[in-house]
Amino acid sequence: MSRSDPLYLSALFSELSSIIGSGITTADGLYMLMSDEKDKGRKAVLKVLAEETEKGISLSEAMKKTGAFEPFAYQSVEIGETTGRLDSSLMALSRYYTRQEEIGSAIKNAVAFPLMLLVILLAVMGVLITQVMPIFADVFERLGAELSPAAAAVMNLGRAISDNGAIILPVAIGIVLLFVIVFAVPALRERAADFFSGLFSGSRLNRTISSARFANVMSMGLSSGLDLDRSLEMAKRTANPSTVKKINQCQRLIGDGMSFSKAVSQTELFAPIYCRMLDISFKTGNTDSVMSDIADRCQKKSDEAIDASVSRIEPVLVIIMSVLVGAILLSVMLPLLSVMTSVS
Repeated sequence: MSRSDPLYLSALFSELSSIIGSGITTADGLYMLMSDEKDKGRKAVLKVLAEETEKGISLSEAMKKTGAFEPFAYQSVEIGETTGRLDSSLMALSRYYTRQEEIGSAIKNAVAFPLMLLVILLAVMGVLITQVMPIFADVFERLGAELSPAAAAVMNLGRAISDNGAIILPVAIGIVLLFVIVFAVPALRERAADFFSGLFSGSRLNRTISSARFANVMSMGLSSGLDLDRSLEMAKRTANPSTVKKINQCQRLIGDGMSFSKAVSQTELFAPIYCRMLDISFKTGNTDSVMSDIADRCQKKSDEAIDASVSRIEPVLVIIMSVLVGAILLSVMLPLLSVMTSVS
């Protein structure tokens, strides 16, 4: 079972929450889930969990022993066991992984299509430069005409690519394979996401996604019965470096006597409208439900931000491809038409 399979983890924790909430023992519930599981790896993990909990070991300790769960997951379950709200903690974990899956899928979809367009652009340019341009060069040579400076430059580039194809092709294939491996291996994908998150930490899109993830963790922590400080500590375990700095600053402000809503507003972890919602929630005593609502709103906002970014990238790539292809063809077609007109 992969640690980074949020869709399965969401379903698993939701089922466990329902089982425990109905009064069935954890071990019996795990045996029930194991009997219905088809995947061998997941079945083996469920078997270990069932056997360990049947011995009287806590679910969080059993999860830790399997090595199939990230620390964030079994630590959250341990919090639920400590506070006596295990079913609530499991359901909060389920919602957390559901939102993580939605964010991850949105990001992957946002990256995949523009990347595919870029590959098509490079492929079209490569074919034009290395295959089509030499044909026009031969036509110009037979007619006794010279290529325009722009066409000659493109032609020289095409020849250089063709002459060094034995080097360029393996490098290009290696780059493509590297991208495939990074997307396929969860650990590498997470590191790449952290790298680009830090690289574009100041972008509006990254801030929106970071706010959504922060809201998800805070919602889960408060729903599990944690206080604000421990929820903030939990949020730091899944946050990128720029968000961790903001959380540390938020904790310092709270330590100095500032309210949570004002500290979150000053550190820009949430938009002002959400900070007002938090301020009212502390006065009315329904912070956990309001935080869950904020998490849902942030999730929707991040999805909209990702869609907006993709909608801007796609036409730009199409325009670039059209302009480049058109410029290359016009650089040879217009002089060729002029030569043919003179000959006629």
